[in-house]
Amino acid sequence: MAKLNSYYYLVDKLDTKTSDAIKKSLKIIPGIEDVRVDLFRGIVEVLSEKEMEEQVKMACDVSGALYRTKVKKKDLL
Repeated sequence: MAKLNSYYYLVDKLDTKTSDAIKKSLKIIPGIEDVRVDLFRGIVEVLSEKEMEEQVKMACDVSGALYRTKVKKKDLL
């Protein structure tokens, strides 16, 4: 089994409705182990074997949220 990494994405217009939609749509994708959303900071964390930026962009489009950019963990602190 490959090593799991955390990838962070900055997303605008996050609320409980859009975050639930993003979580549900990302969790069905093979390779994604977990999805966490921080509504206060507007961060979506994806735990997966490889980067899933395109999938996060599509999930944001479907949910009505606005994808901004990928964020490095060191920039979050």
